[in-house]
Amino acid sequence: LYMGKVTQVDDQLPAIWKKLEEKGLAEDTLTVIISDHGEPFGDHGTIRKFGVPLYDELATCLMMMRLPGLIPEGKRVTSLAQNVDMMPTLLELLEIDERPDMDGVSLAPIIEGKTDKVRDEAMIGAFGLRTGIVTAEGWKFIDNRGDKPNELYNLSDDPKELHNRHDERSDLARQLHHRVWKFNSRWAKALSWRDRSG
Repeated sequence: LYMGKVTQVDDQLPAIWKKLEEKGLAEDTLTVIISDHGEPFGDHGTIRKFGVPLYDELATCLMMMRLPGLIPEGKRVTSLAQNVDMMPTLLELLEIDERPDMDGVSLAPIIEGKTDKVRDEAMIGAFGLRTGIVTAEGWKFIDNRGDKPNELYNLSDDPKELHNRHDERSDLARQLHHRVWKFNSRWAKALSWRDRSG
């Protein structure tokens, strides 16, 4: 089923771009494809996406962009980013100066080759149930909210997240847990305000 859907998208995109070319719009159309989560195809022993720790196969999201003449063909960005970075990125690429207050940061400087990173850390979350943080230094902390022990991984040495270093690096785990807690507290206040506003 999943592969069928991916194949369907792969088959339809060229048809869309061909139609844009026929109408003379291909050079002026920004195409964006983004996912809201990855898929755990048996990694870490599960195929579920809910109620499981935020390992990379679930937490990593795909974003593909196409804008001829502005985004280099084949450009690959692997630096830290969050889904909230999409809107500021689009606004900057489209040279729209008026921007509302946003939590995201533009990835345009990376796409344009001006820098290799715009974030020192990225927060990950699943509907407030579990939260984590990934740092530019390659560490990842997962707050499992008491369902199971919290986790800490060195992604540089352990990209598949198989060796929990939480106990041996408890100092770093505490620091990252505090940053996750601050992030969650900020969002809890924002959600509370929304609930009060009706």
